Amino acid sequence: MEQGLDSIYKCPYCGGLIVGESISNYNTIGAKYYSDLKQVTDRMPELSKLTLCFFCKKFFWFKHAEIIAKIDRTRLFLFPEEYEEYGRIAGARIPTTAQYFSALQLLDVNTSEEDERFIRIKIWQDGNDRIRDRKILMPEKFVNDKIRAKAKKMSPSEQKKIIGNIKLKEGQSIILISQGECQFSYETELKQWEDNCKQLLNLLKTDKTINGKLQCAELHRNLEEFDECIEILDNTEAENWIKDPMIYLAKMKIPFVVKLDTSINAFKIPYFQKRGELKEKQGDYQGALNDYDKAIVVNDKNPIFYVMKAGICEKLGNLNLSHENYDKALNINSNCSDAYINRALFYRRQRQYKLAQKDYETLDILSFKVGLGWGRYESDPNNDYSTK
Repeated sequence: MEQGLDSIYKCPYCGGLIVGESISNYNTIGAKYYSDLKQVTDRMPELSKLTLCFFCKKFFWFKHAEIIAKIDRTRLFLFPEEYEEYGRIAGARIPTTAQYFSALQLLDVNTSEEDERFIRIKIWQDGNDRIRDRKILMPEKFVNDKIRAKAKKMSPSEQKKIIGNIKLKEGQSIILISQGECQFSYETELKQWEDNCKQLLNLLKTDKTINGKLQCAELHRNLEEFDECIEILDNTEAENWIKDPMIYLAKMKIPFVVKLDTSINAFKIPYFQKRGELKEKQGDYQGALNDYDKAIVVNDKNPIFYVMKAGICEKLGNLNLSHENYDKALNINSNCSDAYINRALFYRRQRQYKLAQKDYETLDILSFKVGLGWGRYESDPNNDYSTK
C-alpha cells in the first residue's frame, strides 16, 4: 500500500482544520471478504466519508468541506514546524456506532439518499463486526432458556470458556447461539440495529446493481427472513463464491455474517453427504436417506446427491423412486458418469439388460472406460458412489 498526500479540511461549522487520510495506491492481497460485502485489509486503514470535528464536535461530510492544502502526514508528525503556518491540526476520527446513530438524527431535507444509505450501512456492518470472526457453537440439548439468560450477561471470552467445556458426543448436532445473545448485550441495542437494517432495506430496494441485490439478500438473512434472501440470490448474477455460502446459510436458517473464501469455498463441504455415507455403511439406510435429502436441500444442483439417494432407495426397496433420482441426476448433468454407471448396474440387477447396455454405450461415447463389475468413475478413486 502506498499512502498518498492527505488533505487538510476546514470544518464548515467552526473553521477548525482536520486532516483526512487518503490512499493513492493499494492492493487487496490478503484481504478478507464478508457476506455483508465488507472488505478488511490489514494494510489499508478504514476510511470514512463522514467525520466528527475534534474542535466543535459536529459532524461534517468531507465532500462538503473546503480543502485548505495537501500535506504529507508522515512529515506532519516528524517535522511539525514545517506546518506551523496552519496552526493546530487535528486528525479525522471515524465515528463510532453510537455517533453514526446520532448523525442519523441530524439528517435534513438537504441530505441525499446516498448519504443516509452510507450511514446505515456503517451501522449495519458495525453491528456485524461484533461477531465477524467469532465462532460460537453449542450442542442443541444445552441451549435452553437458562443458558440463553446467562449468555446475555457474558462477555465473548466467558461464552467461549463455558462452551469450550462442553463435550460433544459422536453424531450430536450443534447450533449457533441466536443472534441477539452473542451479538448484542441488550434488547434495545438489537432492536435499534434491526430497525436500521429494515430502513436500509427500503433504501436499497431501488438499487438494481449486483452489490445492491447482494446487500438486500444479506440484510434479509441477518433479519432471519431466509426465504426472501434465497429468492433474491436466485435472481442475482453474482459469482458463486459469494452466492453459494449465503444460500447455504439461508437454507440452514443461520443469520450470522460470515467470511467468504475466494479460493476454497468452505460451505461446499458436503457434511450431510459424508454423514449419509457413514450411516449407509452402518446399515442405517433410512438415516442415510434422510441425510441425502438434506444434502439436496442445501444444494439441489449436485447430481451426485441424487445418485446416492437413488442407490439407497433401491436398498430400501423403492425401485420407482430410485429410477426417478437417476433421471434427475442426468437432467442436471447429462454427462454425469456416476449416474450412467450406477443406473446401468441398477438395470442389470433388474434384468433390464438392453437398458443397461444403452447406458454403457453412452459412456463409451463420453470416452469413459467402463467395466461390467464396478460402479464408480475410474479416474476419481476418492469418490465412491457405488450402489452395489
